[in-house]
Amino acid sequence: MSIKMTNQKLMDYIDACELISETNEDIKKMSRILYLKEQRQQALKIKVEVEQWMNTVPVRMQRIIRFKFFEKLSWEQVAAKMRGKATGDSVRMEFKRFMKEN
Repeated sequence: MSIKMTNQKLMDYIDACELISETNEDIKKMSRILYLKEQRQQALKIKVEVEQWMNTVPVRMQRIIRFKFFEKLSWEQVAAKMRGKATGDSVRMEFKRFMKEN
C-alpha cells in the first residue's frame, strides 16, 4: 500500500496530533462535568431532605442541631448558646436521646 505524502500533510501532522490531544482533554472535562453535576444533584437531594426533616423537629432540637452541625460549635459552645443550666455533656446526651428515638 503506497501513500502519497505531501509537505502540507507532514505540516498538518503536528496540528492533527495537537487536535487529538486537545479533544481528549475536552472529553475528560466533559466526563468530569457530568460527574460534578451528578455529585451536585446528590448533594442537593441530601440538603433538601435534611431541611425538610429539620422543619419537623422541635425548635430546641433545631437550635442544637444548627449550632452543632451547621455552625460547627463544640458541645460546650452549644450549651452556652442554649443558656440555662445546660452543659456540653447534657446537650450532647439530649441530642443522642433525640436521635435514638427518631
